[in-house]
Amino acid sequence: MDEYQHSLFFQARELTDREKEKIWRHFQKRRCSGGGDCGMIEKVGDNAYKICFKEKEDQERVLSEFHTISLSSGELLLTVSRTYSPQTLKLTDQPPSSRTQTFKKENTKGLEKIFKIDISLLYYLRDNSKAFKVVEKQLSAINCKLELDFDGEEAVVRGDIEKGPGGAFGSAVERWELQVDKIFVGFTESYVCYHVVEPKLVKMLWQDLSFVTDNIKVYTEDGYAVVVGEVQAVREIVVTLEKRLLIQKELTVEEKQFKLVEEEFSREMCAHCPEVKILRGNVNLIILEGPDKEVELGVTQLEELMKKIKEKRLMLSTGLMTFMTSSGVISKYQTHFQHSLRNPVALEVGSDLVLSSLSSDALDEAETAVLRDLSEVTVQLQGASAVPSDLDKVREVLNKAKNKENLRELRVDVNFIPDTSGAAVTKVRLVGYSENVNRLREVLQDYQMNQ
Repeated sequence: MDEYQHSLFFQARELTDREKEKIWRHFQKRRCSGGGDCGMIEKVGDNAYKICFKEKEDQERVLSEFHTISLSSGELLLTVSRTYSPQTLKLTDQPPSSRTQTFKKENTKGLEKIFKIDISLLYYLRDNSKAFKVVEKQLSAINCKLELDFDGEEAVVRGDIEKGPGGAFGSAVERWELQVDKIFVGFTESYVCYHVVEPKLVKMLWQDLSFVTDNIKVYTEDGYAVVVGEVQAVREIVVTLEKRLLIQKELTVEEKQFKLVEEEFSREMCAHCPEVKILRGNVNLIILEGPDKEVELGVTQLEELMKKIKEKRLMLSTGLMTFMTSSGVISKYQTHFQHSLRNPVALEVGSDLVLSSLSSDALDEAETAVLRDLSEVTVQLQGASAVPSDLDKVREVLNKAKNKENLRELRVDVNFIPDTSGAAVTKVRLVGYSENVNRLREVLQDYQMNQ
């Protein structure tokens, strides 16, 4: 592209697309290579490649350095040049090695080991004298020195094998390497980097200086923050940050429906999302407040529970449905079914009686209770009681008995049903609680038997 005019060349064996991309990313990172904005790598000849930079300053910095890139096949060491000339380009392929460390035996006296370490951990070693002294003391015990290379993101350990135990060759070198490995494994297991990418949390970290202590450091990296310190201390800070990042989520849920799942939902939230508060807003509004991830999990759990609600329809007579709406039986059942069954059950009176619950067994229990507690009976008037002149006496007897039953609340209702012509009353319908209906039926039967 025309905007990338500052070219550099290097030599390498045949590279795969993935390897070229990795080398390109290396040259894009200023702290790794000195480079910056650059075009993709192009092949210009046998084992020769070109990369072009947008800024001349980036080109100059890259030109002044040697470059080591970890590929799957090993370390690629290369030197870049302004011009394409095979004599000016060097290539060294080393055998496969660890992605995080390389070991060089420079001579029979000196040894060097390089550890690739997160740049934030290197900064931490620089800024935390306590941690640095611990590592330095351990290395000094085996006659080694530590150098921090921030440009290469490396910790370089150098030791004099003549001063070390066991002489200069063979097992002494291997033992030296194992000792150095052990020291750095211990360091990387004791300290951790936590990358904070949520903008609100990044802002919070920089506004609240209480997070930064002698043992906890916070660094910025390309728009996000990195918290570095001992593992447990960093974990505690992460928990604190997540608690501070509270959100609210409003959910429209019908009150009757929520009561069916409220107990189960509260139990699940206590077990899996203990930091989330369940608040009530206006009518049919539930508010979840807490850490972002836990609130989202809570929303999912509530939605899943709502989907599990089951319904059962009871086709009751018109007389029973009328009695249920005119008496207080619905509210009684709501209270009873909310607390006394294995799961709450809701009732809704429409063309049918609709029962709702999370539990099929609870629905069966509620159905049994309704059919047991309520009943409708139609009694055929016979004998003298069926004669119009005696009907007023029948009304008087039944109304007196009904008023007695309904002294404290509506328990039973009485309806006189005319024949098909509408000229004479031939039947009496008793509707209400079964025990009260049965008592009125006995009163009517006794009256008819005594006429």
